[in-house]
Amino acid sequence: MLASNADANPTMQCLASKLADIYSHNCSQPKFVVPENEFKHLSPESAKVLLDNKILSKFQAGSCASVVRHFELIPPAATKVFYQFCENDNAPYKNTAVILTLQVEPGDWSKPYPNLDNLLPKFWDRVVDDFLTHTLATGDPFVMTTDMIGALLSRITPSVVWVGRENDLNC
Repeated sequence: MLASNADANPTMQCLASKLADIYSHNCSQPKFVVPENEFKHLSPESAKVLLDNKILSKFQAGSCASVVRHFELIPPAATKVFYQFCENDNAPYKNTAVILTLQVEPGDWSKPYPNLDNLLPKFWDRVVDDFLTHTLATGDPFVMTTDMIGALLSRITPSVVWVGRENDLNC
């Protein structure tokens, strides 16, 4: 997972795209991107089906790298689709990369981290876990229980990279 604040979002999206390009170099199909605007007007169930179908069809067609942009905009109940794709031992597709991007917004949850612009690496995982726990729990408290959120985070946030802003992008 790549995470950033709003100011560094262009850098994060550029890096995610480049990483997916590199990973997919030896695959039969190029990377695919799931843009954030695909979920705006969908119900959680429709968003989950769309994600599941898109990822499955692209991996079945030979792609091995995906970028899912703005994870925070996916309806919370639809994020359950990532249980299967980000499972270590039982993932349906091995040797694939699912690169999630997350734009972290400050709020009540972030009081322990007053300066997200200059976040030390030792705080990256904790900040992302706290932000996602808050976002998922408040977005759909009836579906996203503490146990469900914990299980999801254990799959999608074992390795978080906090991306800072770069002005000289070549994307």
